[in-house]
Amino acid sequence: AAQSLIAVAGDPARWATFVPTIRRSTPVGEDGLAAVEIEQSLPLMNWTTRWAYRLGEASVDLFGFAGDLRGGRLRWDVRQDAAGRAQLVLRAVADFQNGSMLLREVYKLEPYLEYGFDVALDLLLLQAVRYHAEQLSAAR
Repeated sequence: AAQSLIAVAGDPARWATFVPTIRRSTPVGEDGLAAVEIEQSLPLMNWTTRWAYRLGEASVDLFGFAGDLRGGRLRWDVRQDAAGRAQLVLRAVADFQNGSMLLREVYKLEPYLEYGFDVALDLLLLQAVRYHAEQLSAAR
């Protein structure tokens, strides 16, 4: 299960096939740099970002180097819990208001919505990756 989790989290070019908010994820790596351009979309909002990524033995790091979420970071870790089950952990920092005038205005009216919005999008990504990895493991 841990290998499936890392394999799915570490292949962001395929995320568009199973993450509902990701419209497009296209490999754009050059000169040995593993990179992907991801377009995320919600009604009235979208973000396009180029992410460099690096796979470790039990982790995946992504860094937004161009686009709406430039400077954003995602880190996936797979750890074993006390019962020996693989657990997927996502740490994320991204400023979604950069790509949406509507969101900037909403955050001005109610700043606490920023936290809720970030958590909701990150949980959706986490659940989609976890579910897809479970489906791949079950198919083996």
